Amino acid sequence: MKSVYLLLIAGILLSSCVEKQDTLNKKAATIGEDAAMQLIGTLKQQVQQAVKKGGPVHAIQFCNENAIPLTNEVQNDLKKGMTIKRTSLKYRNPDNAPDELEQKILEAYAQEIEQKQEMQPYRLTVTGQGDNQVYHYFKPMKIAALCTTCHGIKSEMNPDLVSVIEKNIPKIRQLVIKQAISEAWFMYRYRKM
Repeated sequence: MKSVYLLLIAGILLSSCVEKQDTLNKKAATIGEDAAMQLIGTLKQQVQQAVKKGGPVHAIQFCNENAIPLTNEVQNDLKKGMTIKRTSLKYRNPDNAPDELEQKILEAYAQEIEQKQEMQPYRLTVTGQGDNQVYHYFKPMKIAALCTTCHGIKSEMNPDLVSVIEKNIPKIRQLVIKQAISEAWFMYRYRKM
């Protein structure tokens, strides 16, 4: 009788822990989505203004000088303990290179694309335990038509723009990405929810 009673208590406690973790995961996903959409909106608005002001060549210079500061600005507006980052398997700036966990998630998304599966709208991974628990939220950013002007397939891009990109972005690693697929991924980390 005692062992059945103890198993019942253990089951209730485990169920309660699972429910609590599900609630925390939903909260983390909501926070991650809000942060990603804030960054996407900021970048999109600023790049559109740069294109209107001086065309794609001006937008290249603008992005080169402002993409990371704009990301940092959005991060500063987020809750304390949160970090946000743009990364990709085909990153241009070494400062945006994925870490080991990001690489693993990016490869999972790339496999979904390769296998023509529907991409998950986001992925949430939790590392650590207790006070050291960290939520990692990943969201693909789909390429809009305007983006492919500078982030498209090199052979299909305006050669003058390719030349400007290669001259103005000395840290450039790759120019080629696939149209209509994700070029950048937003990842945020949040500790102690």
